Amino acid sequence: MDNDAVRPPLPKPLFPVYGLDASFDGPRSIDGWNRADDPDEGPLWYVSLLHGSVDGSHVVVITDAKLPASPRDSQGDAFRGSTGLVDAALLALSGMASSTDQPEDPAVARELGDLQHLAQSVGGDGWTAGTCVIDGRPISVSAYRFRRQWAAAVDIGQVAIGLHGAGIEISEIALDPVNATLRNYETPQD
Repeated sequence: MDNDAVRPPLPKPLFPVYGLDASFDGPRSIDGWNRADDPDEGPLWYVSLLHGSVDGSHVVVITDAKLPASPRDSQGDAFRGSTGLVDAALLALSGMASSTDQPEDPAVARELGDLQHLAQSVGGDGWTAGTCVIDGRPISVSAYRFRRQWAAAVDIGQVAIGLHGAGIEISEIALDPVNATLRNYETPQD
């Protein structure tokens, strides 16, 4: 891999980023974020952290900063809409869909349907209630199950959290802010 293909480091998040708590002793890596290291791409609004291995048991935690819509351009169009629970749910559902055994299979798309619509209905039809621990307290989340995987989303005030995983149940998850330990997460190489 040449140096041009290396993704720049994660910019410092200005919001709490959640990951599995210290009881998780498996591999941790930065799965992604919304922008490269270019201020013209706008502020950092989400960070995605992988815990475990995508080939085995894993949980991906996506923290959305819940930013308001960005300023408008000369045509009156917003550079970016506001972010929040629907975005966290959509990122979780998209991650879950791409982690299936055969993500390119048209049957997967047919079974899941329109992910944007599904994310917009978070907590409604097709979603069930689940519970995980966030900041040391049991919190109710909206969960969607697909084959052997699941996606979940919750708004906890300052941020919205999306999750997807397999092999680890939602009820087994405990999340804490991990900003102070982000340097311990491996950085992906494109």
